[in-house]
Amino acid sequence: MDPASVIVTGATGFIGGHLVNRLLELGCDVHAPVRSQGAALPAAVTTHAYDGSTASVALMVERARPRVIFHLAAHARAEDRLDDVESLVAGNVLFG
Repeated sequence: MDPASVIVTGATGFIGGHLVNRLLELGCDVHAPVRSQGAALPAAVTTHAYDGSTASVALMVERARPRVIFHLAAHARAEDRLDDVESLVAGNVLFG
């Protein structure tokens, strides 16, 4: 059986990184969007340039032809302020 192709957004984060490692252990063909070439990912992960556009996402999906997409990417802020909540929800949940 061919290895399952999967995309993991947020692959360089804490949870995403652990998921990537487990998927590789299971023999999956792992793909990840990255904003910069210096992203710390295992060499076995196929990276795809992501510039924030839907076109870059469409190209990645077309090339990877994934069976599953794990969407773990999120915008985060270091500050702990309540006035940030609305913009974080808009960007991470509502995609607006």
